[in-house]
Amino acid sequence: RDSASGVWEAVGTGIVPTSVTQGMYALEVFDDGSGEAIYLAGGSFQLPGDTTVFRVAKWDGNTWTGVGQSLAGNVFDLEVWDDGDGPALYLCGSGQSEVNDFAKLVKGEWVPAANGINNPSLTGGGASAFGLYVWEDSLVVGGTFSQVGGLDPVSGVGMGTPLAANGLATLTPCVSVLLGDVNLDGLVNLLDVDPFVDLITTGMFQDEADINLDGMVNLLDVEPFVSILAGG
Repeated sequence: RDSASGVWEAVGTGIVPTSVTQGMYALEVFDDGSGEAIYLAGGSFQLPGDTTVFRVAKWDGNTWTGVGQSLAGNVFDLEVWDDGDGPALYLCGSGQSEVNDFAKLVKGEWVPAANGINNPSLTGGGASAFGLYVWEDSLVVGGTFSQVGGLDPVSGVGMGTPLAANGLATLTPCVSVLLGDVNLDGLVNLLDVDPFVDLITTGMFQDEADINLDGMVNLLDVEPFVSILAGG
């Protein structure tokens, strides 16, 4: 709506829902480093002239562009939160098993945030997250999930043992982390190799071992870990 004229106006060329049942549920303002933009999220939609299906798009004042990879399900909320590494955009939703229904936008891709929310659902069916809210320094997540932060028994996404939760959980900002310092002695050296291997073997999570910052400790962290050891 034009605040000067009081008249509603179209926002660019708009978006095209893939069916009449697909709605838009969330709006958020976020600066990904290229300037502030309006982020819109909901069910499945396409952008004019593009056959890719998105759940999130951004309007930079001139153009609509899709955000991240094509997810399944519905996005019900967006929120900007600083986890200690700077402000980032988060989403929550339902039917998005590839990110366990709770994700962070990292380098243009949606990745599970702290392993996401986990099944089983408190109400039957799949676990879902319907709302995000920043309270003091924490990010609050609400939904029908019974567990958070671990390997989901349905999707198979995530690692480690989930934390019991009754539909409400919070994430707190991370403290300063020295990536690669797995034994927490303030240095990154060969003494970190054995504990790093133990984490990968057991599937446990530790911030210092998540070298590629994707929210998981696995074989994808080995190459950047070796690079840090080598001084790269």
